[in-house]
Amino acid sequence: MIDIFVISPYRSDEELVERARVLINEGYVAKLVNAGKLVYSTILSYDRLSTGYGLPKDYSYWQKLCHTMISLSEEVHVLCIDGYEESEGVQDEIITAFELGKVVKYIYPEDL
Repeated sequence: MIDIFVISPYRSDEELVERARVLINEGYVAKLVNAGKLVYSTILSYDRLSTGYGLPKDYSYWQKLCHTMISLSEEVHVLCIDGYEESEGVQDEIITAFELGKVVKYIYPEDL
């Protein structure tokens, strides 16, 4: 079982915004791992494959994987960074987490 599945927005029309989102995700995951947690982030697991090997970045491609990993997690942490409210993927993953009875925690920038 995974302790925490980390959700955050990813795609952007601006490359710098997308890269910043990856770095924020990375920093938060590192903090959790350093605290001894078993953590999964789809963004960190597949960003390099998407950017380096042309895998799609659209959420519909990754949705099944995300739902599966949420089902294997104890908690879901939502990084409430710019774009999370508008992100189709983030909102779908939150709904899925609640439907599966997972603990959902909202992590705001000051807590990162």
